[in-house]
Amino acid sequence: MGYFIDSESLISSDEAGMNQTDDDTQLAFAVMQARAIVTNNFKDFAELHDQYEKEAKSHYGIIFIIKCSVAIMIRRLRKLPETLSQEQIINQIRWLNEFE
Repeated sequence: MGYFIDSESLISSDEAGMNQTDDDTQLAFAVMQARAIVTNNFKDFAELHDQYEKEAKSHYGIIFIIKCSVAIMIRRLRKLPETLSQEQIINQIRWLNEFE
């Protein structure tokens, strides 16, 4: 399960009805919603990031999570919009542990 985040809210892929969709669809949904995607699927989303760059397409950020407790993850996700604006993560890959 992943998450979609913007400066106002965080929704899970389950809440968005996106749990059973492929990675391309999830990233397209995030773009359509002007949200960054939060995932632990480094391999596939790093490839999608590269594909977006090659095609000159934009996304609102891909934030990778590492294994940690849910409480720590939520705390870091709440800190993220306080640390960086939405514009600062457009077309970037970031790691959630940056936001301790």
